[in-house]
Order: sequence, then C-alpha cells, then structure tokens
Amino acid sequence: MALSRLQKAEGIIAKQEEELRTANLKALNHIKWLASKTKLDIKSLDIFKVFAKADSETSLIDDKRKINDKFMALYETLRAKAEKSNAKKDDSVSLEDLDGLKEAITKNLMSFAGRRKSELEQNLRNYMQRSKDYQARADSEILNVMKTRAELLTLVEPSTDPIFKDLNEVLEAGYWTNPVMDGQFLYLNTASNIIITHQKKKAAMEVSVDLGKLSVRLNMRNFGLEVIPYKDNRRCQNHYHPNVSPDGGICWGNGQDRRIEWMSQLQVGKVLELLYTMLTHYSPDNPYVPIEAFNTNSAKYGRIADHIKHPDRKKKAEKKVKAEEVKADESR
Repeated sequence: MALSRLQKAEGIIAKQEEELRTANLKALNHIKWLASKTKLDIKSLDIFKVFAKADSETSLIDDKRKINDKFMALYETLRAKAEKSNAKKDDSVSLEDLDGLKEAITKNLMSFAGRRKSELEQNLRNYMQRSKDYQARADSEILNVMKTRAELLTLVEPSTDPIFKDLNEVLEAGYWTNPVMDGQFLYLNTASNIIITHQKKKAAMEVSVDLGKLSVRLNMRNFGLEVIPYKDNRRCQNHYHPNVSPDGGICWGNGQDRRIEWMSQLQVGKVLELLYTMLTHYSPDNPYVPIEAFNTNSAKYGRIADHIKHPDRKKKAEKKVKAEEVKADESR
C-alpha cells in the first residue's frame, strides 16, 4: 500500500538526528493538533513543503506562531477555493471546517497574547519598584556625600594645648596625681584616700567610710570617663564607691548637664574637679549601694577584675607571675 505524504514525513523525521528530530516532532504534533481541531485532512499535504524553514528542506518551523500563520494562509487559500466552487462540500475540507480552523488559531493567538500581556505588566511593576528603591538609595548616598563634604570643609585640626593646660592646673591643685597614658586611655589617681562622711538625720548619726585611692580613666578618643579602684580599696557587691557601677560608670546626678557642656568644649579640668567633688560626697537619693553597706558588708582589698584594673597594678601582677615562674624553675 502506498504511503501517504504524512507518513512519509514521519518516516523522514524518524531518521534524523535526535535534536532535529525532537524539534520536528514538536512542530508536527502542533500541526496535527490544529488539523484535529479543524477536522482538516492533512494526509495528502506535503508537510515539509508547506511548513519547512526557509533555508532547509528537512527542518520544520519550530515557532508555533509562525506555524499558526502558515495555517492561516492555508485557511485563506482553501476558503477561496471552496467559495469558488460554490461552497460545495468536500470529503476533506469544508467552509465549516475552515471556520473551525480560524477559531482554533485565533483562540491560540489570543491565549498567547493574554499570557504575554500579564507577564509584561508584572515585569513593568517589578522594574518600576526597583527603580524607586534604587532612587531612594541613591538619594540617601548623595545626601551622605554632601554631609561628609560639608563636615570636611568645616573640620579643623584639633589643638591639644587647652587640654594639657587644664591637666597641668588639675595636677597643680593637688587633687589628682600620677598621670599615666596606656593606649587610648589617660589614668589619673586621687592624691589621697577618698573618705566619705554622711550625716543620717533620721538616725541622728554620722556614717564615715574610707574607700582608698581611686583612679579616673579618660578615653582620649571619645572623652568618656570611668572610675576604677587603685589602692587600699573597699569592695561591696563589686562596687568601689556608692555612686559608681562595677564597670566604672559614674552616676553624675545633677552634675550631668555641666559635665556634657564642659566636655563638649574640651574643658577637662572642670570635669575632673566636678568628679572629685562627687567622689568625696555621698548622694543618698539613688546610690548603687548604700554607704552603710561599705562598713557592714564589704571586704578590704580583694581581687580586682582585669577590665577595671589600673595599668600599674597590671604590671605588678605580671612581674609577680614572672618572679614566681623563675622561682619555680630554680627549685627544679
């Protein structure tokens, strides 16, 4: 039995390379689908003649839209022939079939256009949102550039003369002594022990406590101040002063505003004078530890935590460790 042209096309595709065969099969299946929707008999149709690529005799068109266009052209040709023959029905093609073909192709094209439209609209929304985000970040960075340039224009080289003048005056006053620079920190010790005396009005009694020598640690980068133990100190609940936290934080109380004002003007001397006055006076309003506890529940001396230890004490501790190591080596 003689093979139909459609069967011949299927035979040719079966002998082709895998990649080409796969592409041709997809195209042929789409052609068959269009034919089934329109009841168009394509057995006698030369598939490769109608649907081959322009530059090939064995490669079918792989773009469904182009295949649809070819069908539309085929539809117009067959419809013209059908009308010319007074709309006489044929076993394979009829005007009714051609109307179905047009409807199927139109539906296919409309479906593709609808999906593509939704996709493009979503992409547009995404691109617009990204543009807004990029613009907001760009505006922020531009503002930072302007601020930085403005600050550079107004920045002057800091002078240390006023600071050293204040420090000399403080040392001459005799309240603070023994300045030591360790990294970014300047240490000053109280010249004598800090003794606090407080009159308890309700109990009609006076409370006095010797807290030993204290040290102030001044951060020369941000001018932060901390109070740490130095010598002959009493420790109560890890506090070395009723108004100083275990980490050296100072409760400035009513003196906070003056401290901020003077420190912003680098008037270190005035701040140190204020601090000494606060250390020698007890503030009963909101102490970390009541003054009475230092007499009834405190330990003299004791181990000092490394993060609040004065550099001199660190050096002494290191020397002691080395001496013990040498002694241990000699005894072996």
